[in-house]
Amino acid sequence: MFDRHAEAVWNHAHRLTASWSLAEDLTSATLVESKDRMFAGVVALPSLEPQVLKGVRLTAYAADRTVLRSEPLH
Repeated sequence: MFDRHAEAVWNHAHRLTASWSLAEDLTSATLVESKDRMFAGVVALPSLEPQVLKGVRLTAYAADRTVLRSEPLH
């Protein structure tokens, strides 16, 4: 699964974040979560790539919200 989807996931994450290192982190987190969902039977194999790309987008937004919450309000 990693070999098949990693490049598409990384490219999508990089477009969302404009950061190579954050794209790598998001790729890893998203593919691990997708693997867990696949083994749990939540996601079928033919529909995995759209689900993985959706997952990287949601993971990126969640990471962005976490950063925003940790910044002090002025």
